[in-house]
Amino acid sequence: YLLLHTLKLSLPKTKFFIMAVLPLNVSSIVSKEEVKRFNEELDEMNQLIERLANEFNMTFIDFTQKFKDKYNNLKEEFTIDGTHLTEKGYEMFYHEIKNYVWKSRSIINKILNKKRNDNGYILHLTIQLAWYII
Repeated sequence: YLLLHTLKLSLPKTKFFIMAVLPLNVSSIVSKEEVKRFNEELDEMNQLIERLANEFNMTFIDFTQKFKDKYNNLKEEFTIDGTHLTEKGYEMFYHEIKNYVWKSRSIINKILNKKRNDNGYILHLTIQLAWYII
């Protein structure tokens, strides 16, 4: 909460994106029940993250359903070890995140067209564009 509050106060013109946490599929390491419980907790945490994003007028990105199997786990085709994404997983991730950034393209153009002599313009622009890339 404090981090989001500080970011909004420090960078009031910045468009922030906050992303939901992807599920895991580590049943080779821990029991399936533990994985199920952990992914349920992640779902609850993502609901909290969404509420905070809304409270701070930030864009909440949630495409976790596209990464889940019928058991609410990370699909095996998208992970090499139950946590990290495969190339196919990163391709899907890139495609989904690109949609959000593309929608905000007009905002980026407004930033780029801002007067060059504004105080802190370069730093502010760099921070804003970094958030778009993330």
